[in-house]
Amino acid sequence: MKNIKLRSQNGLYRIEREYARGGMGVTYLVVREPSGERCILKQLRLENVSDWKVVQLFEREAEILRQLNHPNIPAYIDYFLSESNKHFNLVQAFIEGQTVLEWIDKHLPVSRDQFIRFLEQSLDILIYLHGLVPPVIHRDITPKNLILQKDRIYLVDFGSVKDAVNPSSGRGSTVVGTFGYMPPEQYLGHAEPGSDLYSLGMSFIAFAAHKDPFQMVNPELGQVQIKNELDALPAHVKSLLLEMTE
Repeated sequence: MKNIKLRSQNGLYRIEREYARGGMGVTYLVVREPSGERCILKQLRLENVSDWKVVQLFEREAEILRQLNHPNIPAYIDYFLSESNKHFNLVQAFIEGQTVLEWIDKHLPVSRDQFIRFLEQSLDILIYLHGLVPPVIHRDITPKNLILQKDRIYLVDFGSVKDAVNPSSGRGSTVVGTFGYMPPEQYLGHAEPGSDLYSLGMSFIAFAAHKDPFQMVNPELGQVQIKNELDALPAHVKSLLLEMTE
């Protein structure tokens, strides 16, 4: 697979290695020629698609990313159909770093200042997304979709996004999200800007506690119970996270 090249009207991409694999596609680390820029190429393989809605969602993700411009969201680069007409390809800037989920799993330490800086940047991303007209709602903010690179955090994977390109009809629409990180209204298929705020808050609670939300659930109440996990944080930050997940 290495050194195979994919061509679009805007560039030539040489596959360096496979980055991730899913049921309907593959993600590659590629090099854009002749600039040498490393990028992430998400490839949707039509032979694996049984529902055309999957293609529509993929196209919607590309269209949304094309419109976004924020330093903490990997830049859109390209979107094209392979010459074989069998693969849709979405190209974004490559962010070299580790996900918050990896930090949690590996119990990597994070200082109070780093934690607050990452939280502030993440909230700034939501201010930007929700301030667009109409608001862009990510719907799947989790530790696996937050990438840390030195002193900067990035929000990735806009495949579940909801906005004006294909607005939901409201309650009763398809349930999208990750269990443990989505608020109750998303279980009913209804997401709003406050839903992203909840998911971000839960992601940072998990980050601070180095625990999955399911490890913090009180089975009698069916709610996440924060005991001493956030005691190392300033009182106002702890209060903010609790309010975000209220």
